[in-house]
Amino acid sequence: MAFKLDDLVIDRIVMAVAEKTDGTLLYSLTQLTDATIEITAESRDAVDARGSLVKRFYNGKRGTFTATNAMLNLNMLAATSGNDKQVAGPSDLMIQQPRILVVKQGTATVSLVNADTNETLVAGSVRVYELGNNGALGKAYTLGTETATASTFIITGTTLTLPTDTTAEKFVVKFEKKSDNSVKITNSSTKYPGTVKLTLKVLAID
Repeated sequence: MAFKLDDLVIDRIVMAVAEKTDGTLLYSLTQLTDATIEITAESRDAVDARGSLVKRFYNGKRGTFTATNAMLNLNMLAATSGNDKQVAGPSDLMIQQPRILVVKQGTATVSLVNADTNETLVAGSVRVYELGNNGALGKAYTLGTETATASTFIITGTTLTLPTDTTAEKFVVKFEKKSDNSVKITNSSTKYPGTVKLTLKVLAID
């Protein structure tokens, strides 16, 4: 007896696997939700002398698969940008990345890099601003030379000495660092997404 399968009730997508046309796997997705498949086509109608429809011709058929990924998948993001995901490494392969710190007023010093990992501070990238409790950005502080004051901050190695401004509610510190524990995705205006084959594994009953 032949196996017949129809009228499926799909519970969820267990996994989706994207691959190149030669079968090379690119990435997998395990958090897809709200998936839909839509088939559309352009139509052209042939009518008689009174305007009654005689025949409808279809062309330009199109199929669209749409789904929402519950998490930010970096491999898929890289594929849609047209560039490969860049993974950092030691020495020249380190990736420069931004960092933002919010520090309470009264804190004397903060370390700008993690001593347990291979990170380096990008010289000249440190910016310190006053930050209100309502999120409003206040005055800018400048880099001093000897000791921190109400209007200046000091950097010794990778340690930041904050301004002594007692009127500030908080400080926001923005700077750049290089790390060998990073991932970078570049969205280039000259790179475009490629064609992939997407295979879905679903949990379903008939």
